[in-house]
Amino acid sequence: MERYYSVREVMTMFGLSQSTVYNLCKSKVLPYTKIGGSIRFKESDLIQYMDENKQGGR
Repeated sequence: MERYYSVREVMTMFGLSQSTVYNLCKSKVLPYTKIGGSIRFKESDLIQYMDENKQGGR
């Protein structure tokens, strides 16, 4: 089973504010799922988001 992350965990992982995470959801940049009324992010979607937004380096 794939791991799901909370908004707070995503905030910590990416160094984003809560409002930025919600704005990414609202603008459909970051896919999410609602589980029991709480927003959750699939690990594979977060990896894809990181890959698509990679800058510089290798």
